Amino acid sequence: MARIAFVILFTAGLIGGFLPWAHAQDDWDRFRGPNGTGLSDAKNIPVEFREQHRKWSLALEGIGHSTPVVANQTVFVTSADRDAGKIHLFAVRATDGFLLWQKSQPFDPFHINTDNSYASSSPVADAYRVYWLILEEKRTVLTSFTHAGKQVWQQTFDGPKTRHGSGCSPMIVDDLVVFTLEHEESKSEKSSQWIAIDKNSGHIRWQLPRNTVTSNSFSTPCVLLTNEEKVLIFTSEGHGLAAVRVKDGSVAWELSDALSARAISSPVLSGNHVWATRKGELVAFKGVKGSSPEIAYRLPAKYSPYVPTPLVKDGLLYNFMDNGYVSCHHAGDGELIWREKPGGKFYGSPICIDDRLYAITREGDVIVLKTGETFEVLAVNSMGEKSHATLTLAGDMLIVRTFSKLFGIANAGSSTLPE
Repeated sequence: MARIAFVILFTAGLIGGFLPWAHAQDDWDRFRGPNGTGLSDAKNIPVEFREQHRKWSLALEGIGHSTPVVANQTVFVTSADRDAGKIHLFAVRATDGFLLWQKSQPFDPFHINTDNSYASSSPVADAYRVYWLILEEKRTVLTSFTHAGKQVWQQTFDGPKTRHGSGCSPMIVDDLVVFTLEHEESKSEKSSQWIAIDKNSGHIRWQLPRNTVTSNSFSTPCVLLTNEEKVLIFTSEGHGLAAVRVKDGSVAWELSDALSARAISSPVLSGNHVWATRKGELVAFKGVKGSSPEIAYRLPAKYSPYVPTPLVKDGLLYNFMDNGYVSCHHAGDGELIWREKPGGKFYGSPICIDDRLYAITREGDVIVLKTGETFEVLAVNSMGEKSHATLTLAGDMLIVRTFSKLFGIANAGSSTLPE
């Protein structure tokens, strides 16, 4: 009875504790949607993708692994052409896939992991602008454009020194664009930094020096509201789980030894809990709204994704593993409910639409599972090309990004976007 009571209380806390932006919105303006939760209550997304559901497709110049973002019915996505030495930002009309504009920047190819790309960083957008982060070996460039494609400002920093290239994505909180610029100690003696830029002027608002360690982090922070202040939750090898004050970049608290290896996936917040992964382990934290959070439990590599970000819904934790297994756990204590392999391997993170889980495999199959304590595959939809990206929503349209293409998937006759 005690366990049942705990699960009920914990689930109620998760349902009642979502931040305002953790529910579905018309905009999917950052990596994995509002606050990075991957949650949507859209009702009209198809389960099986038939020909009539493919509303449009667009061939992109170059290839990339970045996740598209959506603001004001416009899809923003990046790609890169190694042979041409150019990296691109595209603005695409979500309703019909029409290419509104394209921006291109030259870059010098450099060594990256064979599973990485030169366009792995996702853009971020607000109601008026899109912010494009380019991470090269010699420089990091953050550029702001209006939705009409006019450049507003640009800031340049040192390039990340890393063995595998980079893939961190920026996010927006209040009037700041925030991103991580981390180096590896074998590649650089420079201090890593977490950086906040005024999104209107492009001026640096704060820079937080960070440890340069064996492996740099690729994760994107999320926002936590406490009773006293607003903080950003970061994960990294160098600083574990850290809460940084939005207003000035000072550290509110830090569990520096909690993640002792590279953190690629992003932290997931629900209620008073955060779930984070590092290579070989998932760590659940409780009490994050207070000043002294602690570790609730750890899951071993068998149940811990490395690249994909976990998802929490209705008191259940879903992990889509790099090797293709998917596991479902009680979010409160990590107890395993089921572990199955529905299809291919994953790099893209899952999203939840109503009562269904959607994720695309590395081979380009969109797997659809039913949420809940019973494992059920609802559909496997082939997109015809490999993908390392995460799915995106534009109202009642699913945006699917493969290596070199963009697709709009919607039910026949549905209104794909709100009026």
